[in-house]
Amino acid sequence: ESGSPESQNLSLSYDRSMRLRRYLHDFGISFGRNISERLALTAGGDYSMQDYDIPELYDVRAVRVHGEGSVRLTDKSSAFAGVQMGTEVNDSYDNGAVSYTLSAGVQTKTTEKLTFRAGVGADAFVRSAPGGGNKAGVANPELDEIQRSGGTDMAFHYEIAGTWIATERWSLELMGHNNIQSAQQYANTANSVYIMTCNAVYKMSEQTGISLTGSWRRDNYLDPVIEQGEVWDRLDDRYAG
Repeated sequence: ESGSPESQNLSLSYDRSMRLRRYLHDFGISFGRNISERLALTAGGDYSMQDYDIPELYDVRAVRVHGEGSVRLTDKSSAFAGVQMGTEVNDSYDNGAVSYTLSAGVQTKTTEKLTFRAGVGADAFVRSAPGGGNKAGVANPELDEIQRSGGTDMAFHYEIAGTWIATERWSLELMGHNNIQSAQQYANTANSVYIMTCNAVYKMSEQTGISLTGSWRRDNYLDPVIEQGEVWDRLDDRYAG
């Protein structure tokens, strides 16, 4: 048995995982250089680790490197293209997984108070045939065969970020992106994640402020999963503020 009595009564394992302790570690580095008056390059990398304090959930470690080039189109706008590659080790994947992201878009400062960046592209997530079982449910030979196939998952990629300085004290920020990652509570499957966040900030002084944040997250599991002895095609929407 693991988790609090309240979490044990929840029917879905991902809901249980939201109430359990986990340890997050992130390290990153990036640098940039202006090649000319119009061309700039940036590159970097990061390492992340997510450890749960119970054996029912899979720990994940990931290393990513990325690069981006931007070309100034006008005094207030530029175009960019970027690439990211990463490796991810999940306890349920014998040989880990490799992810790729290609994106291109524009960024602009329409006025002194409004800036915006938007890009589109493609995500690819290559996972090996795993060796674990489905910790969240019961054994199912047919499902096990599906999830052990490994392979490549593809998805449309988007990224947006915008800031509007409404007044000297009020500003509004909008951010969103998506990616594919391995699932922490189901063995041998991947999760397509979509996130949107809106943040309103009130500046009380030069040093202090108040923010109000709302977010939406969708988790679309790319393989069937087992819950309470049944096979599900699972998609979760969560809202927070």
